[in-house]
Amino acid sequence: MKPATGNRGTPLISVELECLECHQRLWSGLSAGEFRSLTSAWQLARSCSVCGKLTEWTFTETMLGVDQPADFWGWLANAGVRFAPPIAPPQQERRQEPRAEMELPLRIATVGGDEEAVTSENISQSGLCFTSARDYLPGESLLITLKTAGAVAPTVKRGIVVRTSPAGPGLTRYGVRLVD
Repeated sequence: MKPATGNRGTPLISVELECLECHQRLWSGLSAGEFRSLTSAWQLARSCSVCGKLTEWTFTETMLGVDQPADFWGWLANAGVRFAPPIAPPQQERRQEPRAEMELPLRIATVGGDEEAVTSENISQSGLCFTSARDYLPGESLLITLKTAGAVAPTVKRGIVVRTSPAGPGLTRYGVRLVD
């Protein structure tokens, strides 16, 4: 994906979309806000030239060959630079890669086999953040599964809980460093 620029210099993210009614496919430049909406709801309302009306669109599903592995985190590392960094971070930034504010469905599994479905708050090539009512300890090893639209198989990464902070009554926010 290559960045494009909108008519006002707005950075665009190029994605291949598919109309959910007629299945027309096209490459389109999305603003960061449109891209966030698409990744959180998996659908985006757009005008379809074939249907002649406003329809719902989603990521195009692509069959990947054996020599074309799905590398979501690698893609995110390249795409993440298109997201505007915070204007004034509350503390000095220690992350090596920029994080994109994305709500993606994740499955978290412990070494003991306990699993839960959560939603990411932000994600980068080297880590992610999510909120849960479950208790995870700093240093605890987790398996994180992410199934993105268009992926043939889910991506599974191992992560280590590196940070915890209160996120509301009965909730904790967890920072996880990906280790493979």
